[in-house]
Amino acid sequence: MIIDFHTHLFPESICSGRECYCESEPAFELLYHSPTSRLVS
Repeated sequence: MIIDFHTHLFPESICSGRECYCESEPAFELLYHSPTSRLVS
């Protein structure tokens, strides 16, 4: 079995200000709009 994954690490400013980035970045909003989508720094 092959398991493939990758991780995105964000600066704390993005983790704490997710809404601002969702407004200006459609791709970011698609992936991380939901509060249950985890962001790590």
